This record gives sequence, structure tokens and C-alpha cells, in this order.
Amino acid sequence: MQVYLATQPKNKIEKDYLKKLVERMEANSFDVFWAERNDKNGHDKKKLNDSRQQISEASIIVFAITGHELSQEELFTLGQTWQAKNISQPEKLIVGLNMAQKEEYNINKEVKEAIDIIVKTEYDLIDCMKSYMKTFSK
Repeated sequence: MQVYLATQPKNKIEKDYLKKLVERMEANSFDVFWAERNDKNGHDKKKLNDSRQQISEASIIVFAITGHELSQEELFTLGQTWQAKNISQPEKLIVGLNMAQKEEYNINKEVKEAIDIIVKTEYDLIDCMKSYMKTFSK
């Protein structure tokens, strides 16, 4: 099952964590696209088209909520994903992984409304994705 990780790390710690998260998802039989790893073209039209294609093909979109504001690219991806889900792909799952160090990080209302579920740990994320996979791979 295809997963699109729609998060740009803001520092080395986040990048290392997300790299390990991708490895864990792939170890659980998910095919993960993460632009930070897969897309080496910089910010150009080809990258934007590749990302749109990957978003369209992915069954699960994961946003890691780091405690920083989402970048313009992340907000664009969230909007594009939400639109696809509400127009033509209602089965698409949008998951937020709350990586913020503050227990009760105040997630933007619009972002929270666009995400189907917010989980607190990577283990909850994997469990959520496995449950989704069982439901929609039949």
C-alpha cells in the first residue's frame, strides 16, 4: 500500500527521526514516498508534478506535526489531499503524527479539520495504517 510522507524536516533531528520512521513503515510492508528522500530535483515543475502524482496514487498521506508551522508546500499538499479525498478518493486516509514535544501542542484548526486522525506515537501510526490496510485491501 502506498504512503506519501508529506513532511519537510526543519532540522537534523527531525530528518533523522523521519528517516527512521520511513524505514519502520517500509519494514511493515508500506511503499513510502518521501520527497526528502525520493525527489532530488529541487523546487521545480517536475518535482511538483511528481509530488502530485505520488499524492494521487497514495492511499495514506502522513503529516508529521513537529510543533513548527506547516510550510507552504505542506499546506498545499494538505489542501490537495483533502480536495482529492472529498471529490474523488473518499477512501484516502490523512493521518497526523504529533511529534511536537509539547503534550498539548495547539494544532491549527483548519489543519486539524483536514486530517482524519491524529496519533501520538509512531507505533499508533503503524497500527492505524495496518488497520486501514486490512479494511481497504480486500
